[in-house]
Amino acid sequence: MRRAPHPLARKRSVSLADLREHVELSVQNSSEEQRSDRHFFGCERGFYLSSFQAKKQALLMGVGFGWMPLYLIRDELKVGALRR
Repeated sequence: MRRAPHPLARKRSVSLADLREHVELSVQNSSEEQRSDRHFFGCERGFYLSSFQAKKQALLMGVGFGWMPLYLIRDELKVGALRR
């Protein structure tokens, strides 16, 4: 598997300011109030996906960053395709 392509993956440490310069990926919740998303970092550019599988694919493509359940990305973390 290839290495994580996103610019944030090349950084040793990432600040909140760094995150806000990039696209935040999130899974669309079922409520109408998106501001209740507790994983929202306050980025100007956010993109909502329909499922964690779609979000995982977007992360692997380097589209943006976002929180994922560890059990869904354990293998990708091991081989370096994704980074924490």
